[in-house]
Amino acid sequence: KLTNTDSVKYMLGFGCSGTVIASAPVYEKARVVSIASGTGAPAITEAGDYVFRTKPSLLHAGNLLAKEMAIKFNKVGLITEETDYCQGLSQALMKAADELKLETINENFLPGIEDFKGTLLKLKSKGVSALFLNPQGEGTMTSLYRQLKELHWNVPVYGTFMPGSAAFISALGSHADGIIYADVEFNDRMLNERGRQLYSEFLKEYGTPAGAEHFGALTLIAFSALDEAIKSGKDVKEYLYQNTFRELTAGFSFDRNGDVVSDKIVYVLKILEDSAPRPYPH
Repeated sequence: KLTNTDSVKYMLGFGCSGTVIASAPVYEKARVVSIASGTGAPAITEAGDYVFRTKPSLLHAGNLLAKEMAIKFNKVGLITEETDYCQGLSQALMKAADELKLETINENFLPGIEDFKGTLLKLKSKGVSALFLNPQGEGTMTSLYRQLKELHWNVPVYGTFMPGSAAFISALGSHADGIIYADVEFNDRMLNERGRQLYSEFLKEYGTPAGAEHFGALTLIAFSALDEAIKSGKDVKEYLYQNTFRELTAGFSFDRNGDVVSDKIVYVLKILEDSAPRPYPH
């Protein structure tokens, strides 16, 4: 409908990797420039010539987590939802772990599953010394972590971005302290002065997002880049490929696969302490 009936020329948004992967062929055929701001699945790198994203590929998050866990553990358990995003992340982490001689045991679950105690006990019986919780959303992450605590299994827990969300912290408070997770850099470090000011105005208007803070920042960055490309009067797709964007950050560009390139828009490790995200290690 958007391409054939509404004749849109550009697309922004996408909070789900599966949406980008499914719609990319349509936008490619229609030559609609698309910038995704909340999608990290590695498969998006090959989604097409008209698909860009401001969130780094989860390959980088997987490598970061594997390196951290390989220093401390010999065997790690993963609980992974069967979605494009989660499967891409688990595959990236397991590949990096294998190269580091870190043994991983992965248990998949279908979307909509609510009882995880059997899976948790199965991983415990296999002698894993840490867990990587890999669901699609904060609600499932909360349920997973609560059930882990109900089993009184005090095992180190790792994740990506969800532990730092307002919704997760509100639900679990200090009970979640100690979770280490990979996330996009803190907004105040990722954005420049203009970017921080604009994000502050967004918070005043709409309040604190329930999800991870980077979604809002990466959306603003995507909009800014597209706006600059359109106003240039040049071919928008080629402008995005050929230029560096500095309105809201110290600078970022897109590589020939449409993936973001920046020394500020990167994955870092964080830890929950006193019910708040902190840099890790300090």
